[in-house]
Amino acid sequence: MTPSARTSKTFCNTALAGAVLAIERFCRYRRGRGNYAIIASCELVTVVGVGAIMLGEKLTPLSALGGGLIFAGVLLHS
Repeated sequence: MTPSARTSKTFCNTALAGAVLAIERFCRYRRGRGNYAIIASCELVTVVGVGAIMLGEKLTPLSALGGGLIFAGVLLHS
């Protein structure tokens, strides 16, 4: 990877992390604790997804199953 590509990837990852943090803070203060707990549960799945997509980490079947179960729990609660 060239230095310029590495720098732009780092910038995009930093911007994405900042956006996620802003959304998280907004939801925590505006939506209440119950809704924030649901969003916090989805955060774990998002971290695994971003790691697989942007960092090239392997997504194992067990990790995919865990993410699916988390999303199923969120949908059942809604």
